[in-house]
Amino acid sequence: EAFKNAEHSDGQEHNLVNKLRNSESFIPELALVAEDNEKIAAHIMYTKVHIVNGEEKYESLALAPLSVLPEYQNKGVGSHLVNTSLNIARALGYESVIVLGSEKYYPRFGFEEATKYKITAPFDVPSENFMVLELKKNALFLEISCQNLWSFKKKCYLCNRFQERRNLKEITDAAIAQLVEHNLA
Repeated sequence: EAFKNAEHSDGQEHNLVNKLRNSESFIPELALVAEDNEKIAAHIMYTKVHIVNGEEKYESLALAPLSVLPEYQNKGVGSHLVNTSLNIARALGYESVIVLGSEKYYPRFGFEEATKYKITAPFDVPSENFMVLELKKNALFLEISCQNLWSFKKKCYLCNRFQERRNLKEITDAAIAQLVEHNLA
Protein backbone atom coordinates (compact mmCIF):
# COMPACT_ATOMS: atom_id res chain seq x y z
CA GLU A 1 0.00 0.00 0.00
CA ALA A 2 2.95 2.35 0.65
CA PHE A 3 3.79 2.28 -3.06
CA LYS A 4 0.19 2.73 -4.22
CA ASN A 5 0.85 6.25 -5.58
CA ALA A 6 4.54 5.74 -6.35
CA GLU A 7 5.73 6.77 -9.77
CA HIS A 8 8.01 3.73 -10.06
CA SER A 9 6.34 0.67 -8.57
CA ASP A 10 5.44 -2.79 -9.75
CA GLY A 11 3.48 -3.65 -6.60
CA GLN A 12 5.97 -6.34 -5.62
CA GLU A 13 7.92 -4.47 -2.94
CA HIS A 14 6.70 -6.83 -0.21
CA ASN A 15 8.30 -9.75 -2.09
CA LEU A 16 11.57 -7.83 -2.27
CA VAL A 17 11.49 -7.20 1.48
CA ASN A 18 10.91 -10.91 2.19
CA LYS A 19 13.73 -11.96 -0.13
CA LEU A 20 16.15 -9.47 1.41
CA ARG A 21 15.23 -10.43 4.97
CA ASN A 22 16.04 -14.05 4.18
CA SER A 23 19.45 -13.25 2.70
CA GLU A 24 22.83 -13.22 4.43
CA SER A 25 23.19 -9.59 3.33
CA PHE A 26 20.31 -8.52 5.60
CA ILE A 27 21.25 -6.33 8.59
CA PRO A 28 18.56 -6.59 11.31
CA GLU A 29 19.88 -3.51 13.13
CA LEU A 30 19.16 -1.47 9.99
CA ALA A 31 15.58 -2.64 9.44
CA LEU A 32 13.42 -0.05 11.14
CA VAL A 33 9.72 0.68 11.30
CA ALA A 34 7.72 3.73 12.32
CA GLU A 35 4.51 2.88 14.17
CA ASP A 36 1.36 4.84 14.90
CA ASN A 37 -1.04 3.19 17.35
CA GLU A 38 0.49 -0.24 16.68
CA LYS A 39 0.10 0.25 12.91
CA ILE A 40 3.26 0.17 10.80
CA ALA A 41 3.35 3.54 9.04
CA ALA A 42 6.77 3.24 7.41
CA HIS A 43 9.69 0.87 6.94
CA ILE A 44 13.33 1.10 5.87
CA MET A 45 16.01 -1.54 5.47
CA TYR A 46 19.58 -1.95 4.28
CA THR A 47 21.63 -4.85 2.98
CA LYS A 48 25.37 -5.31 2.57
CA VAL A 49 26.86 -4.94 -0.90
CA HIS A 50 30.39 -4.62 -2.25
CA ILE A 51 31.86 -1.99 -4.51
CA VAL A 52 34.46 -3.71 -6.66
CA ASN A 53 37.51 -2.02 -8.15
CA GLY A 54 39.64 -4.60 -9.94
CA GLU A 55 40.71 -7.10 -7.30
CA GLU A 56 39.71 -4.87 -4.37
CA LYS A 57 36.30 -4.97 -2.69
CA TYR A 58 34.83 -2.26 -0.49
CA GLU A 59 31.90 -3.08 1.75
CA SER A 60 28.97 -0.72 1.45
CA LEU A 61 25.25 -0.66 2.18
CA ALA A 62 22.28 -0.58 -0.16
CA LEU A 63 19.26 1.34 1.11
CA ALA A 64 16.12 -0.36 -0.15
CA PRO A 65 13.31 -0.20 0.21
CA LEU A 66 12.03 2.84 2.05
CA SER A 67 8.25 2.63 2.21
CA VAL A 68 5.76 5.02 3.80
CA LEU A 69 1.99 4.53 3.78
CA PRO A 70 0.25 7.26 1.75
CA GLU A 71 -1.46 8.86 4.75
CA TYR A 72 1.96 9.36 6.42
CA GLN A 73 3.80 10.70 3.37
CA ASN A 74 5.02 14.31 3.35
CA LYS A 75 4.93 14.40 7.14
CA GLY A 76 8.60 13.71 7.85
CA VAL A 77 8.18 10.04 8.72
CA GLY A 78 10.41 8.80 5.87
CA SER A 79 13.01 11.49 6.56
CA HIS A 80 13.09 10.49 10.21
CA LEU A 81 13.68 6.83 9.29
CA VAL A 82 16.43 7.74 6.82
CA ASN A 83 18.24 10.03 9.28
CA THR A 84 17.90 7.57 12.17
CA SER A 85 19.06 4.61 10.10
CA LEU A 86 22.05 6.53 8.69
CA ASN A 87 23.13 7.41 12.23
CA ILE A 88 22.85 3.75 13.25
CA ALA A 89 24.83 2.69 10.17
CA ARG A 90 27.61 5.16 11.12
CA ALA A 91 27.62 3.86 14.69
CA LEU A 92 27.90 0.28 13.38
CA GLY A 93 31.00 1.32 11.41
CA TYR A 94 29.64 1.30 7.87
CA GLU A 95 31.32 3.83 5.61
CA SER A 96 29.01 4.34 2.63
CA VAL A 97 25.49 3.79 1.33
CA ILE A 98 24.22 3.32 -2.20
CA VAL A 99 20.63 4.00 -3.23
CA LEU A 100 18.70 3.76 -6.47
CA GLY A 101 15.92 6.26 -5.98
CA SER A 102 14.44 9.70 -6.48
CA GLU A 103 16.91 12.42 -7.36
CA LYS A 104 14.47 14.84 -5.73
CA TYR A 105 14.33 13.04 -2.38
CA TYR A 106 17.67 11.50 -1.42
CA PRO A 107 20.01 14.50 -1.96
CA ARG A 108 18.46 16.17 1.11
CA PHE A 109 20.32 13.54 3.17
CA GLY A 110 23.62 14.17 1.40
CA PHE A 111 23.36 11.55 -1.35
CA GLU A 112 25.18 12.50 -4.53
CA GLU A 113 25.34 10.97 -7.98
CA ALA A 114 27.62 7.95 -7.75
CA THR A 115 29.34 9.02 -10.96
CA LYS A 116 31.01 11.79 -8.91
CA TYR A 117 33.07 8.98 -7.39
CA LYS A 118 33.35 7.15 -10.72
CA ILE A 119 31.01 4.44 -9.45
CA THR A 120 28.60 3.10 -12.01
CA ALA A 121 25.74 0.66 -11.78
CA PRO A 122 26.14 -2.70 -13.52
CA PHE A 123 22.94 -2.00 -15.46
CA ASP A 124 21.46 0.86 -17.41
CA VAL A 125 19.93 3.41 -15.06
CA PRO A 126 19.81 7.22 -15.16
CA SER A 127 22.88 8.49 -13.30
CA GLU A 128 20.81 11.01 -11.32
CA ASN A 129 18.93 8.08 -9.72
CA PHE A 130 22.00 6.05 -8.74
CA MET A 131 23.43 7.81 -5.70
CA VAL A 132 25.92 7.30 -2.93
CA LEU A 133 26.55 8.80 0.50
CA GLU A 134 29.79 8.74 2.45
CA LEU A 135 29.12 7.96 6.09
CA LYS A 136 32.81 8.36 6.84
CA LYS A 137 34.79 11.18 5.25
CA ASN A 138 36.84 10.03 2.26
CA ALA A 139 35.40 6.52 2.44
CA LEU A 140 34.86 6.57 -1.31
CA PHE A 141 38.03 7.14 -3.26
CA LEU A 142 37.81 9.13 -6.44
CA GLU A 143 39.87 6.53 -8.26
CA ILE A 144 37.21 3.86 -7.76
CA SER A 145 35.88 2.93 -11.14
CA CYS A 146 34.26 -0.39 -11.55
CA GLN A 147 32.69 -2.08 -14.50
CA ASN A 148 30.48 -4.10 -12.21
CA LEU A 149 29.50 -2.45 -8.95
CA TRP A 150 28.93 -5.64 -7.03
CA SER A 151 31.21 -8.65 -6.95
CA PHE A 152 30.24 -10.98 -9.77
CA LYS A 153 32.43 -13.95 -10.60
CA LYS A 154 31.59 -14.05 -14.30
CA LYS A 155 29.85 -11.82 -16.83
CA CYS A 156 26.96 -10.40 -14.94
CA TYR A 157 23.48 -11.49 -15.90
CA LEU A 158 22.30 -8.06 -14.73
CA CYS A 159 24.39 -6.11 -17.23
CA ASN A 160 22.57 -7.66 -20.18
CA ARG A 161 19.17 -8.04 -18.59
CA PHE A 162 18.69 -4.50 -17.36
CA GLN A 163 19.65 -2.75 -20.56
CA GLU A 164 16.28 -3.94 -21.88
CA ARG A 165 14.30 -2.53 -18.94
CA ARG A 166 13.01 1.00 -18.77
CA ASN A 167 10.98 1.10 -15.57
CA LEU A 168 13.17 2.44 -12.75
CA LYS A 169 11.23 0.64 -10.02
CA GLU A 170 11.52 -2.66 -11.87
CA ILE A 171 15.24 -2.08 -12.14
CA THR A 172 15.54 -1.28 -8.43
CA ASP A 173 13.66 -4.32 -7.12
CA ALA A 174 15.09 -6.82 -9.57
CA ALA A 175 18.61 -5.46 -9.19
CA ILE A 176 18.63 -5.76 -5.44
CA ALA A 177 17.20 -9.25 -5.57
CA GLN A 178 19.86 -10.29 -8.10
CA LEU A 179 22.61 -8.61 -6.08
CA VAL A 180 21.63 -10.58 -3.03
CA GLU A 181 21.78 -13.80 -5.07
CA HIS A 182 25.21 -12.85 -6.49
CA ASN A 183 26.60 -11.96 -3.06
CA LEU A 184 25.42 -15.31 -1.73
CA ALA A 185 27.00 -17.27 -4.59
